[in-house]
Amino acid sequence: MYVLYIGRDMLFSKKLQNLVTANGFMYKHTNSLEIVCHEISNKRFYLVIIDKDMHTPYIIRMIRENNSIAYNQIIVVSQDDDFETKKYYFRLGIMAYFYKKEFDADRFNNYLKTLNDEVTVIEALKNMKIAVVDDNPFFLDVVEKFFSLREIKNVEYYEESRAFLRAKNDFDLCFIDLVMPVYDGEVLVRHVRETNNDTIIIIITGYNNEKSITHCLNVGADDFMLKPLDFIVFMSRINSCINRHRLDQELKKNNERLFELATRDTLTNIYNRTYFMDAYKRKMAEALRTKESFSLLLLDIDHFKNINDEYGHLKGDYVLKETAALLSQNLRKSDVLCRWGGEEFLVLLNSADINKAAIVAQNMRTLVEQNKLQGVRSITASFGVIEYSLAVDAEKNFTLLDNSLYLAKSVGRNKIICNGNLQLFGKEPITQIEWSPFFKSGNAIIDNDHKVLIDFANELIKRYFSSGHSLNKVFLKHVILAINAHFKREENIMKAVGYEKYEEYRALHREIIVMAIKEKDAVDSTKSTEKSMQAAIEYIVGNAIIGHIIKADFDFFPLLRQ
Repeated sequence: MYVLYIGRDMLFSKKLQNLVTANGFMYKHTNSLEIVCHEISNKRFYLVIIDKDMHTPYIIRMIRENNSIAYNQIIVVSQDDDFETKKYYFRLGIMAYFYKKEFDADRFNNYLKTLNDEVTVIEALKNMKIAVVDDNPFFLDVVEKFFSLREIKNVEYYEESRAFLRAKNDFDLCFIDLVMPVYDGEVLVRHVRETNNDTIIIIITGYNNEKSITHCLNVGADDFMLKPLDFIVFMSRINSCINRHRLDQELKKNNERLFELATRDTLTNIYNRTYFMDAYKRKMAEALRTKESFSLLLLDIDHFKNINDEYGHLKGDYVLKETAALLSQNLRKSDVLCRWGGEEFLVLLNSADINKAAIVAQNMRTLVEQNKLQGVRSITASFGVIEYSLAVDAEKNFTLLDNSLYLAKSVGRNKIICNGNLQLFGKEPITQIEWSPFFKSGNAIIDNDHKVLIDFANELIKRYFSSGHSLNKVFLKHVILAINAHFKREENIMKAVGYEKYEEYRALHREIIVMAIKEKDAVDSTKSTEKSMQAAIEYIVGNAIIGHIIKADFDFFPLLRQ
């Protein structure tokens, strides 16, 4: 990028050279008209500075007539402080006029900055895909020459608006004539803006119609220019639009970075709780409209505290990051994975009922268990899974999800519990239910009863498996009687504390006892089978004891803890 000074003042030339090179331009100086003619004909100068004493009008005309450097900027310097002379040169089209005696270096630097901006714009244009749409072939030819002189080659020219619409190209910058046959600029602006919101659009028109121009700006154009084009103003407008676009893009990227920082977990780089809750709210609203099912999956790395204690917190962090990456790689793009807290991960499974969600959970459980971690023993995870129910609110859905996870941990860990339901006789039978604070109500009588009932449940399961899949009918009757006695004590407590769902709760107890007796009768009959025995155990353990605690009793626990 060259700047040329034409003049005899060597001291002034040295001052200019220092300023020019400091701004990144290359500098040339001559005081010979012959050399001036040669240089201007053979070299591209972004700025020509002419001393007024150097046949200035002649040189300016020569510059303007020389196509190879058309539209370059010219500055005149003079010893004379003559206003009429200054006006004369501005009429010839110069960029600025400086007095040598009061040469303002800061002002000159600002002009160099303007030129630098133009160079930056030219370089930016070289990397952009550009369209020029105008029904005037002469105008297209002028613009094409302007771009060609600056080696801006990735430009497509359209004389017909229909051809532009048919092209369906994704342009970075479009110059569109306002008034054309078939489709006016307004239509083209709408078309471009609908297909690419990031495209820079400049309306060009020979009609200074404020209302039409304003309308085009309102429907998506970024700027406008009037014909005939002043290419200095033309570059300035492009520069302004590109700068705005760059700022918009930077703002967009900054906002995206801020969004990532606000919604990503810093350790695992998956979504955090904040993002998940927003996604969950959107999904709930969508489910209300579409009635489409979705599921939630909550998993917890088993005995994670032991990993931190045994290997250190850095290894614990490593385990969390590896687990997050493993889960991410095995989910669909439409699913949402987040770190819920500590060693818990939460997944929103789009368009998935409980059966599909259970399959996903099983695949994840296997992947976690089989994952080889460097310098750390193998890990397992417990899973709670629910299909979101429109019949209850978001809080109740989450409560059931939480309870399902805690139940998975209470039945031996490395297990999957769906919708709070125990499946005792699956591929991996549940053989032990662990009493934990998870089951505590805050009432000593109820807690003691629940602990006794869980012990009965474990004994029932143990006797079944240890006796070769047979069932002691007397013990089964004893368990049902114990459940019934517990229900009566629990009802008395509920009535005493004024539980508002007391009658509903009492009716549920009667229903459970009736069903339990029905299952017992099926076992007592002469047609009793292994299947009927398993059904009896699953109902009494899974529904009458564990299921009733987490799906019904948990509702009144807060009342007992007051």
